[in-house]
Amino acid sequence: MCRCLALLLASVSTAAFCSDLPPAAGLSPKPGRLTIYLEKIESTTAATAAVIRSEVAATLETAGVDVRWHDGRGEVPGRLAVIRLTGSCLPVFAPIVSVGGFVPRSAEALGLTHVTDGKVLSFAEVRCDQIRKYAGEAIIRSTHSAFERETMLGRAVARVAVHEIYHILLGTTKHGKSGIAKSSQTPEQLIAARLNFAPREEQAISASVGSHGESQVTTAEDSDRR
Repeated sequence: MCRCLALLLASVSTAAFCSDLPPAAGLSPKPGRLTIYLEKIESTTAATAAVIRSEVAATLETAGVDVRWHDGRGEVPGRLAVIRLTGSCLPVFAPIVSVGGFVPRSAEALGLTHVTDGKVLSFAEVRCDQIRKYAGEAIIRSTHSAFERETMLGRAVARVAVHEIYHILLGTTKHGKSGIAKSSQTPEQLIAARLNFAPREEQAISASVGSHGESQVTTAEDSDRR
């Protein structure tokens, strides 16, 4: 049975470096490597795509993950995370329409992580149409600059992608109580200059990527079929 993990916030592989010896005093352990394949990245602008990649990498880096990017072809040793962007990720937003000062919020899931027979797979979807609908009002109220709107949309897409990667790396359907692992975020939080994991989730992710070796070999196609 296959089901999906719905997010209301709304690689290709990780090769982890681990050792039987503790790190030397004063030295941090080497981060685990996660290679991410962003499928359908062409559905957005070059500026927004650059922000998505930089925000995903920066957020995961705080959790001890060294992010690499893959073009979806060939095998990569280690774990696999495939993030498919669905819909249009172009920075085009519907006009704000309000009645009596009330603007309805979208309750549609912004991201989905696939689960089969209770196992969280290494494949997720980030739903750009829903993200634009949910965060669009906050974006157009924040700035008139086309470039800044591209940047904010990139942040929102990246935050949803990182949330899904959290489920993939930890193999869990549970959510955190704070930070980016929460089950939901406000539009303002999605486009904020910074949104990180809480320390507890950072530690769990760091331990997860550090516990996988490089012997596993996967491809983007393998992840999609599981």
